Amino acid sequence: MKSNERKFFERSHPSHWFQVADELHESLLLLYNENKAIIGYGNILYPAISKAYFLLAGYSLENLIKAILIVENPTLISENRMNKALLKHDLFELYANSRKIRTNKQERNLLSILSEATPYWSRYPVPLNASKIKEEKYLTDKIHLHYISLFEKSRKRLYNMTKNGYIGSNGERMPGWSTTIFDSA
Repeated sequence: MKSNERKFFERSHPSHWFQVADELHESLLLLYNENKAIIGYGNILYPAISKAYFLLAGYSLENLIKAILIVENPTLISENRMNKALLKHDLFELYANSRKIRTNKQERNLLSILSEATPYWSRYPVPLNASKIKEEKYLTDKIHLHYISLFEKSRKRLYNMTKNGYIGSNGERMPGWSTTIFDSA
């Protein structure tokens, strides 16, 4: 039987991060394509799926960028823990730390929105303290298009970086992998 440390190390392979990101992304697409309900509070009307959409988008991109960062710097994963750099959830900062993926102005704006939404207004009515109150944003078709663009760019970059394997934190050659998303059967 494998030790928990070995299981942890094997499950940290970027293909597992890719899988989680893809499942969250597929849920986001179902939500976006099937639910066009509008809700209103006071004089503000917005898509009823805004909060859930931002959570799913944020967590999906977070999985992809963390996997990219692990490939760029394999020491971010040891056999029994993630480095503190991977415990952050600020997508703007995480993407800025990557040497392998660049973002444009619209994508950086999206990352700023998601970095505020996931720890705060997509989950709770108030932040941890009053000084952190921000104006809530709402889902638009333009935001959706920027998300799709960044998701596809990130997913493709991650796959191309790892499909033939890579060197893990312990110097071990990590195996390559394939997916029907990019590879034909």
